[in-house]
Amino acid sequence: MKTGTLFEVPTTSPSKRVKLTAFKRAHGIQTHHAPHMQREDEPWLAIIPFDEDQGKTIGTIMAESCRMYEESGYCATGTGELTAVRKLCEQRRIACSL
Repeated sequence: MKTGTLFEVPTTSPSKRVKLTAFKRAHGIQTHHAPHMQREDEPWLAIIPFDEDQGKTIGTIMAESCRMYEESGYCATGTGELTAVRKLCEQRRIACSL
Protein backbone atom coordinates (compact mmCIF):
# COMPACT_ATOMS: atom_id res chain seq x y z
CA MET A 1 0.00 0.00 0.00
CA LYS A 2 1.36 3.39 -1.03
CA THR A 3 1.60 6.10 1.62
CA GLY A 4 -0.27 9.29 0.72
CA THR A 5 1.26 12.77 0.91
CA LEU A 6 -0.10 15.92 2.50
CA PHE A 7 0.36 17.87 -0.72
CA GLU A 8 1.18 17.23 -4.35
CA VAL A 9 4.93 17.13 -4.92
CA PRO A 10 5.72 18.71 -8.28
CA THR A 11 8.07 17.02 -10.68
CA THR A 12 11.40 18.71 -11.04
CA SER A 13 11.32 21.78 -13.25
CA PRO A 14 14.18 22.94 -15.45
CA SER A 15 16.95 24.81 -13.66
CA LYS A 16 17.44 28.54 -14.10
CA ARG A 17 20.50 27.83 -16.25
CA VAL A 18 18.47 25.59 -18.60
CA LYS A 19 15.69 28.20 -18.82
CA LEU A 20 18.20 30.99 -19.55
CA THR A 21 19.93 28.93 -22.24
CA ALA A 22 16.61 28.09 -23.91
CA PHE A 23 15.46 31.74 -23.76
CA LYS A 24 18.73 32.97 -25.28
CA ARG A 25 18.50 30.39 -28.07
CA ALA A 26 14.86 31.28 -28.81
CA HIS A 27 15.67 35.00 -29.13
CA GLY A 28 19.09 34.75 -30.78
CA ILE A 29 20.90 36.26 -27.80
CA GLN A 30 24.60 35.65 -27.26
CA THR A 31 26.46 36.40 -24.03
CA HIS A 32 30.10 36.85 -23.08
CA HIS A 33 31.83 37.12 -19.72
CA ALA A 34 34.99 39.21 -19.39
CA PRO A 35 36.49 37.95 -16.11
CA HIS A 36 39.29 40.53 -16.20
CA MET A 37 36.71 43.33 -15.69
CA GLN A 38 35.90 44.49 -12.19
CA ARG A 39 32.47 43.32 -11.00
CA GLU A 40 31.24 46.90 -10.68
CA ASP A 41 32.17 47.46 -14.33
CA GLU A 42 29.50 44.97 -15.46
CA PRO A 43 31.63 42.19 -16.95
CA TRP A 44 28.75 40.42 -18.76
CA LEU A 45 27.76 41.39 -22.31
CA ALA A 46 24.58 40.29 -24.08
CA ILE A 47 23.93 40.98 -27.77
CA ILE A 48 21.51 40.09 -30.53
CA PRO A 49 23.71 39.81 -33.63
CA PHE A 50 22.67 41.54 -36.84
CA ASP A 51 21.99 39.22 -39.77
CA GLU A 52 25.37 39.96 -41.37
CA ASP A 53 27.14 39.07 -38.09
CA GLN A 54 25.52 35.64 -37.61
CA GLY A 55 28.16 33.00 -36.93
CA LYS A 56 30.79 35.47 -35.72
CA THR A 57 32.11 35.48 -32.16
CA ILE A 58 31.10 38.29 -29.83
CA GLY A 59 34.72 39.47 -29.74
CA THR A 60 34.80 39.84 -33.52
CA ILE A 61 31.40 41.53 -33.60
CA MET A 62 32.38 44.05 -30.93
CA ALA A 63 35.74 44.73 -32.57
CA GLU A 64 34.04 45.47 -35.88
CA SER A 65 30.75 47.12 -34.89
CA CYS A 66 30.69 47.98 -31.17
CA ARG A 67 29.38 51.53 -31.56
CA MET A 68 26.64 50.47 -33.98
CA TYR A 69 25.41 47.82 -31.53
CA GLU A 70 25.47 50.22 -28.58
CA GLU A 71 23.65 53.02 -30.42
CA SER A 72 20.98 50.69 -31.81
CA GLY A 73 20.32 49.01 -28.45
CA TYR A 74 21.32 45.54 -29.59
CA CYS A 75 23.79 45.05 -26.73
CA ALA A 76 23.67 45.44 -22.96
CA THR A 77 25.99 44.85 -20.03
CA GLY A 78 25.35 43.57 -16.53
CA THR A 79 26.96 42.36 -13.34
CA GLY A 80 25.63 38.88 -14.14
CA GLU A 81 24.57 37.05 -17.27
CA LEU A 82 20.89 37.19 -16.37
CA THR A 83 21.10 40.92 -15.63
CA ALA A 84 22.67 41.60 -19.03
CA VAL A 85 20.01 39.51 -20.79
CA ARG A 86 17.20 41.29 -18.91
CA LYS A 87 18.63 44.73 -19.80
CA LEU A 88 18.88 43.72 -23.46
CA CYS A 89 15.30 42.47 -23.44
CA GLU A 90 14.14 45.74 -21.89
CA GLN A 91 15.98 47.76 -24.56
CA ARG A 92 14.59 45.63 -27.41
CA ARG A 93 11.11 45.38 -25.82
CA ILE A 94 11.27 41.60 -25.63
CA ALA A 95 9.01 40.02 -23.03
CA CYS A 96 11.40 38.39 -20.57
CA SER A 97 10.01 35.60 -18.41
CA LEU A 98 13.28 35.05 -16.57
